[in-house]
Amino acid sequence: MRARQATAQHASAIVAQLQEGGWVEAAEQGEYRTPHDAIADQVLQEMLLPNPEMLPYILAASHLGRPLGRFARSLGRLGGILGDSGTSIEHSAQTWLRQHAQALGQSLCQNEPDSVAYALGAVFDYHPWSRLAVEHWDELVAPWLASNGTSIAARHLLHRGLKTLPAASGQQLLLAALDWLEMHGLRRQATFVLAPLLAWDKQRLGEQQPEVLKLAMQWLAHEHNGVTADAGFVLPPLLTNPALDRESRTRCGDLAVSRLRTYPERDDATHVLKHLLQAAGAYPDEVPFRESLICAGHWLDKNPEHPEKRFVIARLLRMKNLPQDMGQPLAKAGLDFLAEHEPNSQDDYLLNGIAARFMTLADSEQTHWAQLSARWIESSHRVYDIDSLFFSCRKFISKDHIRNFQSIFDSVRAKNFRDIHAFDWTSPFDNDYRASRMGNVQSAEPGKLPGD
Repeated sequence: MRARQATAQHASAIVAQLQEGGWVEAAEQGEYRTPHDAIADQVLQEMLLPNPEMLPYILAASHLGRPLGRFARSLGRLGGILGDSGTSIEHSAQTWLRQHAQALGQSLCQNEPDSVAYALGAVFDYHPWSRLAVEHWDELVAPWLASNGTSIAARHLLHRGLKTLPAASGQQLLLAALDWLEMHGLRRQATFVLAPLLAWDKQRLGEQQPEVLKLAMQWLAHEHNGVTADAGFVLPPLLTNPALDRESRTRCGDLAVSRLRTYPERDDATHVLKHLLQAAGAYPDEVPFRESLICAGHWLDKNPEHPEKRFVIARLLRMKNLPQDMGQPLAKAGLDFLAEHEPNSQDDYLLNGIAARFMTLADSEQTHWAQLSARWIESSHRVYDIDSLFFSCRKFISKDHIRNFQSIFDSVRAKNFRDIHAFDWTSPFDNDYRASRMGNVQSAEPGKLPGD
């Protein structure tokens, strides 16, 4: 008894000292927490790097639920910092979860559902544990889902699982998600489950795809869900889903335009806008085309330095039915944006978009595009993307035009990418094919929008 009292007094003294030094602070219900995640990460690193065998002792409180999630997040961040030197810690973490999956699955059912749902979601995000979670699903996850799978708290677990776990866990998660949506499918929180489900393709959803699309449209139609900020999680994947029927896509397009007008300053406005433009280009008779262009113009006017500007301009330039008199000014705006900023790994999206309007550019602007493309190639390490840019040249640029700056590309390719596929500059696609890829860029009536 005296020994236990002495140990408790010693532990209290340590906690008091840590609190005085700013390492921990008092939380609710007599608990303590670190003021910042970096402190917990630093402590874990100093303890585990020389002694990874200590991890099982540190993880002893995981059965309480909340600590499990915090450990998963800290270990995930630690793995990103340590790289290969943290392999022994990851192996220790995997061994621990493999040995404790069954006991952990039983004890988690006894804890507060919200905390456990967040904790299991964090387990799914920590790569060394995510595969084991699938392997030991019946022991670790299934008991909690059986008890709490239709509770509102389960949305956290379902969201992370649907978003991050491999396809091997698909059916288990899909059925659990559909059961949850049957109970809560019209709530605002349903976007936590609908959004990642809508990101699954037809092959992964299988025969459940029509049901998922129906549930998403029902959510949008309920009360004012469709014009809320939360609709930004549901509308983008619906707009571009090829399985959506014409009437539903038109409804989604109208709601997307309304949302962009209501929430033009939200950070996720570009996410909705890019999908709206993509849908307007692919389904111009189903999505409000004119209104989509107007929304894009307003956003560009208000966000001249936004990093997402490259993607919005690129989406516009790739639209086959873009009015003729809009293509050249947008392509020039894209060139100016690239010239004013340092090379970015994602500049190829905009360079490819400008290539689609290449024949509308003046000679000096064509040369400027070639120079900016060469600059990007020199800074890029992704051969696939460089091949994609060369492919755009074949689609959109004739032999006579490309001869003017063939040497720019050839010298960059020879210097930096000797293993890249040799590009045959003398064999662009024929004129009929290139015209089909450019849509009506040569034939649209200036100043007219489709439907005018």
